[in-house]
Amino acid sequence: MNQSTETTLLNPLLEELSKYRGKRIFFEPLHGNNGDKLIEMGSREMLHKLGANLVNQPQQADAIVVNGGAGMTDIWVHGFNTLRNYNCLYPQTPLIVLPSSFWFTETNFASLFSERVAPAFVYAREPYSLKTLKDLVFPGNVRLGIDHDMAFHLQDSLYIKNLQSQTAQKHILIVERNDPESVTGSYQPEQTISTTKSSYIPKFIKRPIRRYILTPLKHAALAKTLGEQGANTTFVQESLNQVLQDHPNLAGLPVFAADISNPDLCSFHTFSKLIAEAAVVVATRLHVGILAAMLDKPTYIQSGSYHKIRGIFEYSLVDKQNVRLV
Repeated sequence: MNQSTETTLLNPLLEELSKYRGKRIFFEPLHGNNGDKLIEMGSREMLHKLGANLVNQPQQADAIVVNGGAGMTDIWVHGFNTLRNYNCLYPQTPLIVLPSSFWFTETNFASLFSERVAPAFVYAREPYSLKTLKDLVFPGNVRLGIDHDMAFHLQDSLYIKNLQSQTAQKHILIVERNDPESVTGSYQPEQTISTTKSSYIPKFIKRPIRRYILTPLKHAALAKTLGEQGANTTFVQESLNQVLQDHPNLAGLPVFAADISNPDLCSFHTFSKLIAEAAVVVATRLHVGILAAMLDKPTYIQSGSYHKIRGIFEYSLVDKQNVRLV
């Protein structure tokens, strides 16, 4: 039976993965920004609690686990390529896609599983993405499920406990997304200089230059103005007005406005610290909001360019009194 008519969903993620307790697991982290790092940490926390035996190569594994996030969308697409590779190269190894958002109008997502022999378990992290998947026609060995974003597995972790011990009310934190997923108009793609000429430079020369010279210089330059990025944007001003209307007692606090999820701008340590030390958090970045929510900060999250943020709020955060969707 194809998945378009299959109605039985997978069990909750931990229950399904418990079948692989003690088995060899290859974990694909799908690296990205500081929010993706939070997802990866939550996934590793869960795999550790399960007693998974992590291996370094997929060919050594009894199952391949692909991390969750927003990589399975037409905005980013890198998750599609990773999934296609694992399905083609290791079709007889069971594959689990951890809770993710799915959104596409151009990608034939179901076709990525056409080579698969062993089962694939694909989890959405909110109902809108689950509906997107259920409307597709998958091979019969693909099953669907829904569970919470992997970052929530950090709730009782040492990482969260350490941040709770550092919690303070030092500033108002406003995080406006500045990348292709932005909905506030702040995103301006970087213009490269001499693109035509640089195309003639071999990759083995360009990569170390970018990694060891250009990226550190960019990081240093941005770090000097951390907190001043986008401080005068319409979103920041409107957010500040809303915060001070709801929390007039915070009027004297400094405002810290920056896209701290950008790892070129902000280290993960600083990302965590800024959220822990905020009196209130306003964000268009989902995982800034999720971490703030787990730290019991008054949190405002703005809906994004598709259903991801609204869906996760409705599925995982709607019962938290300290979190509002705006």
